Amino acid sequence: MKIAFLLNEITIGGGPKFALDLGQFFAGHGHQVVVAASRRGPWHDLAQRLGLEAWHAPDHRLATTAGRTRAMVEYLVQSGVEMAFLNAGDDNRASHLACRLLPDRIGVAMLFHGGWPRLYELAHQDGASWNIAVGVGPDSYSGALAALPGRPVLGITNGIPLPSPADLGGRRDWQTPLRLLFVGRLLDTHKGILRLPEILLACRQRGLPVQLTVVGDGKDRGRLVQAITAAGLAEDAIRLVGTCPPEAVAEIARDHHLFLFPTNTEGMPLALLEAAANGCVPIVTCLPGVTDVAVEDGVSGRLVAPGDIGGFADQIAQMMAPDIWRRHSQAGIARCSDKFSLAVMGQQYLALADAVMAGRFPTDRSAWRRGPPPFTWADRLPLPSFDPHDLPPSLFHCAYAVRRGLRRVLPTAWVGKTRYF
Repeated sequence: MKIAFLLNEITIGGGPKFALDLGQFFAGHGHQVVVAASRRGPWHDLAQRLGLEAWHAPDHRLATTAGRTRAMVEYLVQSGVEMAFLNAGDDNRASHLACRLLPDRIGVAMLFHGGWPRLYELAHQDGASWNIAVGVGPDSYSGALAALPGRPVLGITNGIPLPSPADLGGRRDWQTPLRLLFVGRLLDTHKGILRLPEILLACRQRGLPVQLTVVGDGKDRGRLVQAITAAGLAEDAIRLVGTCPPEAVAEIARDHHLFLFPTNTEGMPLALLEAAANGCVPIVTCLPGVTDVAVEDGVSGRLVAPGDIGGFADQIAQMMAPDIWRRHSQAGIARCSDKFSLAVMGQQYLALADAVMAGRFPTDRSAWRRGPPPFTWADRLPLPSFDPHDLPPSLFHCAYAVRRGLRRVLPTAWVGKTRYF
């Protein structure tokens, strides 16, 4: 079977990392796999190095969402794709529109990498374009069940590639200063990164010998640097190393003791699971149905109330005892091996794809194909050449609100009934 993962771009992040991991699993079981994106991204070549096909819509200065959608539909049909996995999200609009216009023989599974109501709203809007929906953790699964009554919904908890015994044999043992690690996009609204300097300062005020390494990049990097300076932390306290290849994250985790994750919202974070699987003990925000599933509090890691800076510092202090840290480290390795392996997750997705191909979850997209193209006027305008997330927060949210508002006010029919398929 030829399987496609539909993304906005093959870029740094949990959604693309999920696609690359699961894509390699499918390829290892004899399937053809393509990661198809509406834009080229920095991980495009990486996908090819991993043995996967990578495709993106033609990119030029006047590219539009409508044009990218047409190109994606044409590619998926002509290349013989039989099953597609769609990452739900506003930023993946071209993929959403493409799935509406695919022939019924191509199965589509919509993936919810989070429990945000907007994702379920998108699923409602897409209607019969998808055959089955998947929540990647208990929170997103239960939310989808409640929001999509009568539609097929499955829960498949995220899994990660597990380290070998030889890899684990080379991990760093307990020592001081304790080495803390954060991995993720530098976006405060999502990851709570501006709490990192506050936590480090609270640790220093308690006399705890710690160092933090921050792996990742994003629009709030500058704000994070300013917060570090304002906290009066020296360069040896927090190191910002930028992005790194995804295959290097496991090795970095084995070189650190604690995974510090003051996040605000998640689906089922792969970075957290990968850290725990490599013996890096998670100290994370407690998000019901997400991190309290990934981490057994007091056994394989520690959970802290959202925004509780002192609570994070208190839990780090507990890990100053070597026996406590080693016990949590070993428990995290065992828990991930038992519950969060890529092999376990992959077998469930194989069964899902087989079920869709066997016709267990049929859908009828003929209404979309007979009607006018599902494009708003904004979909026909050239896309910006920059990442909107790089705008100042006030301008980004203003532009986003205007765009969504116009899409709701001006119906598709306003732009005419020109057929493109």
